[in-house]
Amino acid sequence: DESEIAAALEEGIELIELAAPARVISKNGRISALLCHKMKLVPGAKGERPRAQIIRGADFKMQASALIAAFGQERNLDFIEEKELKGANTLETNMPNVFIGGDARLGASFLIHAVADGKNAAKKILAASGLDTQWETELPREKYGRREHHKKCARVFPGIRVRKLSPSERDLRDPVELPMSEAEVRAEAGRCLNCDEVCDLCITVCPNRANAGYSVKPFRQSLSTIVLQNGEYFSSPDEEIVIEQKYQTLNIADLCNECGNCTTFCPSGGQPFADKPRVALCKESYHSLKKGFYIQGQRVFYKNDNKEWILDILKDGYRLHTEHANILLDKKLCLRNVEVKDREVAEISLRPAVQMLVIDQAVREIYPSLLNNKNTIKGKRQS
Repeated sequence: DESEIAAALEEGIELIELAAPARVISKNGRISALLCHKMKLVPGAKGERPRAQIIRGADFKMQASALIAAFGQERNLDFIEEKELKGANTLETNMPNVFIGGDARLGASFLIHAVADGKNAAKKILAASGLDTQWETELPREKYGRREHHKKCARVFPGIRVRKLSPSERDLRDPVELPMSEAEVRAEAGRCLNCDEVCDLCITVCPNRANAGYSVKPFRQSLSTIVLQNGEYFSSPDEEIVIEQKYQTLNIADLCNECGNCTTFCPSGGQPFADKPRVALCKESYHSLKKGFYIQGQRVFYKNDNKEWILDILKDGYRLHTEHANILLDKKLCLRNVEVKDREVAEISLRPAVQMLVIDQAVREIYPSLLNNKNTIKGKRQS
């Protein structure tokens, strides 16, 4: 990290490149020096990246009174027994009034998790001490629409330059970086892109415009599972299906050549072209997919893992066609009737029906011009 290198140099720390520790030299049981190999970079024989090689006869010693191993690959708390950390998931250890957080609790993780642990531990300590914990003021969050979000993402607002003490002013009593003013804090917080509400990066970086955004009203829907046995059926409660985020993204399979550009830029390490719902605009494209949706008139097709569901959108409800039964639902997705096709034992979830309805509305929002007089999606597969 360039900032860390700059900070080290500012403190007068010498950075020695192309050197490798070889041996610790001790005197009277204490470290006195570190023997190091001087290295050089040797190009690979077949054009591989250069590799470090020891320069024979060029070893050197570094005088030292202490040695800190700072590889950062795994947790090493040699000052505490591991069994004392069993309660670490709640931040408080098995030792009274001792809290743990950040990498010491989670292992190698993100800085923001360590900040959150510190904040939550402070709250617990204040509460345990009988002190007021209402010092935190949560400002109302400004909601952005998709258009406003895109405008904000189109501009770059540089971050606040944090004021720092000069090297001559620094000691162990005060932080090197000085706190920001309230105006600076507000300005810095205003740079937030609210990507937990809208993250359309995969839409903007797609060269084929294959990723498209749509909106859905957040909802919770209670569902049933249809249980089939010996030609009879009964229903049992299933888990709720929940959609919390208004702005969603789908992938148009006909336009996508799976170049992976969206994967490269995805801030959460996903594969949007594969992770997002894939929608085919023609039957040929739908048949080429292992998992995806296709709309033909008032009928929605969905397949996944060699199974296929077909949903008919009726005036007063829906009819879900599955392998073992046809299920009639009202507008609230409550069960009206089941036509059992065989005597197989099976459980049928209604979750695909909800997914198909959401995708049907999404496609009609994104591509209303692609509907012909019979409301059939038209399209041509892109190679």
